[in-house]
Amino acid sequence: LRWAKVIPAYVEWANQRERDGWQYALGEVWAEHTMQWDNGHILLRGRLDRIDERALDNGDYERVVLDYKTKKKGALSSRLKTHEDHQLAFYGLLRPVAEVDDAGNKQYIDAVDGAAYVALELERNKTGDCEAQEYGKWKHDLEELIVDSMQAIQQGSPLPAHGVESVCQFCDMRGLCRKGAWQ
Repeated sequence: LRWAKVIPAYVEWANQRERDGWQYALGEVWAEHTMQWDNGHILLRGRLDRIDERALDNGDYERVVLDYKTKKKGALSSRLKTHEDHQLAFYGLLRPVAEVDDAGNKQYIDAVDGAAYVALELERNKTGDCEAQEYGKWKHDLEELIVDSMQAIQQGSPLPAHGVESVCQFCDMRGLCRKGAWQ
């Protein structure tokens, strides 16, 4: 029932997006990227909701990843301002897998140039997307954070627990998580 109420606004948003030159390219696509550093590496993997692309005047294409959220656009905009949620930046580090041949060799498409959350809840009878600002810098900063953290762990640094003590003290999962054990 909730989705039925959103459909007209979503179609209006999608049609405007097409008028702006964006075309659906891929959906529900696996993506990955191996990050390497001295004495180590890690394979990052994820599944992207949607990739759109549009042609540029020079003949190249600009690609963006869109991630659908069952939230209002205003809440998603606030979420992007704090950069606490690294989901979109993480997706930007990945290369979408376009094809896998019989031998298991993967063909990748270029990484995305931008990202946005797409709101699937109505706000003033509208929906839309919230574009991540300074996306290149955000991706770069996240990549550095991942490499620095992984190198520190390799060198024996403890993995810091996240969570606020005033909340964690009431958590039923306290015995399962790292909070209190690795500090």
